[in-house]
Amino acid sequence: MLDYFLCDHLSKGLPYKLSPDDIYFTIGCTQAIEIILAVLACPGANILLSRPGYPFYETRAAYSHLEVCHFDLLPKKGWEVDLDAIEALVDENITSSLI
Repeated sequence: MLDYFLCDHLSKGLPYKLSPDDIYFTIGCTQAIEIILAVLACPGANILLSRPGYPFYETRAAYSHLEVCHFDLLPKKGWEVDLDAIEALVDENITSSLI
């Protein structure tokens, strides 16, 4: 029942309607991170992580055999993402970026 209510709520303003198959419930952020990184893990896959960043991303990425590439957040620019660094790091093996 909750999944249908949530689908209706999250579908507001979207050009399509979400279904319960589009939603995955977790017991918290830690479990969500574990699931997402496990899904992204495939042979040769890399992910981009911000520096500084959330330490659990790094730990879980290593556990999932993902190679981590780091890009910096720029404190003097309000922690803005260093887009030049990301552009230099992106290749065909990058599956995602977590900020």
